[in-house]
Amino acid sequence: MPTQAVLPPSQVSAAATIIGPRVVVGTVPPVATDWIQTVPPGFIWNVKSIYATLETSAVAGARIGPFEMSDGAGAGFYSRAPTQVQPASTVQTHNFSNTGREAIAGNFIVAHTPMPDDIWLLPGYVFRVRYVGATLGYKAGDQWTAPQFWIMEYAAND
Repeated sequence: MPTQAVLPPSQVSAAATIIGPRVVVGTVPPVATDWIQTVPPGFIWNVKSIYATLETSAVAGARIGPFEMSDGAGAGFYSRAPTQVQPASTVQTHNFSNTGREAIAGNFIVAHTPMPDDIWLLPGYVFRVRYVGATLGYKAGDQWTAPQFWIMEYAAND
């Protein structure tokens, strides 16, 4: 099985058998914490889009958090944050996808942040949103919905 995150399609097809597209619904994280998703054993995921909504509390301050991918052992290989912060007392949908554009729609309801097209997450790899620091981190009462991950799933050929 390959050990790197950015793979040419020929390496993936040699290392895995395609299962097909599917949507994985994550769990709702505790209040004021990150959401995180780990690729289960025996699978390789090509993540096409991630969709989750953050409702911020009335506690003053802006929030911003990068989308991150890592190898599950803490070695990060991709991180990208939205270009705008989310203010207090708002509900904003965050969409991370490989459509190659970045925009804020109308009245700041949707934040779109691009991510690479050819990133393959191997078994045990992790992707998450990580809000850090007192200035731009979570405030008391902030809450994510369960994230939805639109993926192309492969069974790893071990």
